[in-house]
Parts: sequence; C-alpha cells; structure tokens
Amino acid sequence: MSAIADSIISFGFEEQEQISLPLTTMRTMAGRIEINGKAEWMLPLMNGEPSTSLIHIDFLGNISKLSRISFNPKYEQQVLNQLIGLNFKFNPRHKEKITQATNYSVPVDLESLKSFIQKTKQTLERCDKNTNIQYKKALIRNLLFASQLLDLVVIDRDVATIPEHWKETDSGRVYGSGFSLQRLPKQVRNAALGKCHQYDIMAASYALMTGLAQQFDPKIKVAAIFDYVKYRESIRQNIAADLKISEDRVKEIFTSLGFGASTVDTLYKSIRASLSEAQYNTLMSNRHFKHILENIELVRSVILKHFDDKAPFFGLTYHSNDPKSDPLKPKKRTKNQKLAWIYQAMESHAISSFIEQAGAKDHIAILPTHDCLYFKNRLPVDLINDITIVLQSRFPLLRFDHTAILPIRENDYQHKAYNDYYEHSRNHMHLMSEQEFALGYMKNEYDPLQLDISVFSDTIKEIKSGKEFLPGLLINLNN
Repeated sequence: MSAIADSIISFGFEEQEQISLPLTTMRTMAGRIEINGKAEWMLPLMNGEPSTSLIHIDFLGNISKLSRISFNPKYEQQVLNQLIGLNFKFNPRHKEKITQATNYSVPVDLESLKSFIQKTKQTLERCDKNTNIQYKKALIRNLLFASQLLDLVVIDRDVATIPEHWKETDSGRVYGSGFSLQRLPKQVRNAALGKCHQYDIMAASYALMTGLAQQFDPKIKVAAIFDYVKYRESIRQNIAADLKISEDRVKEIFTSLGFGASTVDTLYKSIRASLSEAQYNTLMSNRHFKHILENIELVRSVILKHFDDKAPFFGLTYHSNDPKSDPLKPKKRTKNQKLAWIYQAMESHAISSFIEQAGAKDHIAILPTHDCLYFKNRLPVDLINDITIVLQSRFPLLRFDHTAILPIRENDYQHKAYNDYYEHSRNHMHLMSEQEFALGYMKNEYDPLQLDISVFSDTIKEIKSGKEFLPGLLINLNN
C-alpha cells in the first residue's frame, strides 16, 4: 500500500485510471515464499489469476519506463479505503536526506494542516458507492500529500516549518526541488500556509512576453492579447461554454500556450490530449481563441527576431546550449525553450523585485511560487501601488491580483463547501496530462477535482459577513 500511495503522490492517476509502479521494487518488498521446495516470488503469484488479482499489469516496464497497473474493479473501493486509513509517512532515509539538504524553511500553520487532514478524512468517510470515483481519488491524493507534509514538519521554539531544498536555474528562477510546497496541489499548500494573502502576476506569460515584444516593435498589433490580459475570466468562460468543458480546462489550455506549447498538430500534445476531436476543432474555430493565437505567434516571432543572445538580459546571459545536456555532446535549445528562458528571466526579476520592495517595508514573503507570492498579512494598498509603478517601468503590462487564502477549517461551512464543490465538479473530467514546459520550467501540479473553496465566494462572504475581515476588503476568488 505504501508503494501505491507513493506512486499516486508522484504521478497521480493516468488517463485510463492507471498508476505507475516500480514492480521490481515491489516484488523485492513482497519477498519469496517456498512452494514444493522451490522459492517463488510472492508478487507474480498474487497476480497470477486476473479475476482474483489485486492489480492488473497493463504495461510491463523497462529500463526507462515504470510499469503501469490498474486496480481490479472488485477490489478498487477496498484499496482506496485502505489508502484513506494509511498513516503515510516518509521513508526514514528519504526524510533524513531532505533534512540534510535543507537550505530554506517555509513557515506553516500546523493546526490548519491538521484540520485539513481531519476534514478530508471525514468527507471521504461519507463517500458511498454513488460518489464520483474521480472526486474520491482526488481527495485521497490530497490526503496523502497532506499526511506526508505533516510528517515533514519541524518544530523549533514553537515555530513550525517545512524544510526545503531550493535550486536556481540559469534563467534566475528559484524553485523547490523534490517534495516542495511549491509543487503541491494548491489546496494542500493553502492548508499548510494557513490564513494568508497571495499576490500573483495577472496572465503572467502574456503580459511579460507581449510587453517585451512591444519594446522591440512598438507598432505590433496585439489587441486580442490586451483583451485577454484584461478580460481573461469572461473570455475563458465563453470558450468553456462553447466547448462544453470546465473553465479550469480552458485556463490550462491558455497556460500551456503562454508557456510555449506549439500549435503544430504533431507538437500540440498538451492541448489535443485533453479534448475530443470535435472540441479541438471547435476551439480552433473559436473567434476569441483564433485572434489570441495569431497574436501569440506574432509576439513570439518578434521576440525571436530581435532578441540579442549575447546582450545581458536583467543581469543574465542566455546560453544557446541546453545546460542539462551532455557537455561532450551539447544540445541546442529549441525555439520554445529559448522563449521559455526569456519569460522565466523576466518573471524571476519581477518576483525578486517584488520581494525586495516589500521586504524593505518589513513585509516578508513566506513563499514564492513562480508567478505569485504568499504573505502572512495583506500588504498596504499604497505599497502595492508603489511596487506596481516601479515594475511597470520595466514591464508595462504587468499587474498583480490579490487573493485572500481561507483554508478549510471552520465547521460552520466545511461540509457545505465540500458538498457544493462536488456538485460543481462531478460532471467535469479535467485535464490530467502533463504540459510541455521548456527546460527549467517546472510542471504545474494540476489536481482537477479537489477541494477548492474559491468556487463558493458568495457562500464564504455570507458566512464571514465581515466578522473576520475588514469592511471593504476585496476577496478575489477568481484567478
């Protein structure tokens, strides 16, 4: 069960409800049994008869790929129930390696995280045979993440922190490697951070890349991107209605495009894989999407034409060779990788500048996550305005969005939030495939059917009714 739980955390459930498993490792863990004087491996014996086998091996792995398995439908619910009750913790050796490699610690709200685990278990216990299985699996994955995170918490002088190992790419991007809050599902991350405030760059890749293209060519016509940056929510809603899919999936599509996904059929995997052929054709014929797509291609071509590889760029130097390739046989970065490097360099500079200016006023960021920052307290409006003015001198289209993070913990709306979210999401089979990010860009953790109170803004405002928040505080619950 631990191996299954570890796989679900690492890879999630794949499109055909499969999970990846290191069967060789599992075989060793299960050990051998003596039959008629001969030592036999337990795992093959346990899965010899398909009708009674716990798992079905759908793909036998090799040196470069893990095996893929699916659960026997007879036992799937029992397996999921076992996962719910599993006290899932880190392997002691793995935990020790994380602790030894720590070079950054993130403060967390221990009570909020424990409450999230408790409430998630309560919700899972109320699930029955009619519960959407995707919803249940998503909650189980969140529960496993949160349980491991709790096991990793370090308490020193009554302060709880998560040890992390952060690295920096040649684009200036700083990221948490391995088990990092940056890479966890946002529901788990929000529960760990507790009540706090998030500031993110609105339509980051579109704003930063379009602004750069304008500096290279002031006459560039990209009105569709300007509209998307300003009215992205309504545009996503219209496209979602047109395709009859969720707004979250439309957001994924735009995110993928903004970070360098190609629209060439053979390379357009991250978008095509998430849609039926009819939906894909509808998307490509959608008026809003077509104009935005044309603008994106124009922005890319302008940047690639004018960008000087040898000139310093925000204090960094672009290298055409992929730094992760073999030094003896270096590979050139692709055009998409180059565009991603340029974007990351601008984004990293913007985030670093925000942290520096806020820190100068004694507002310390508790966690950066690529294009957004978390602070324990809400920043003064004047400070946000000052930071925006400074950054807009370098990035004209840059704007920040504020979200008040309200982790699920209060009993008075906990159950309603779960139930309403279930009704909201049960008919949507969201994108579960990885996006094509260029070198150094970490993939987003996309967990479609998990608890997210952002869809209940009216309920939350009604329940809170000003008791916890200052009058007039804008709670922006739509990214």
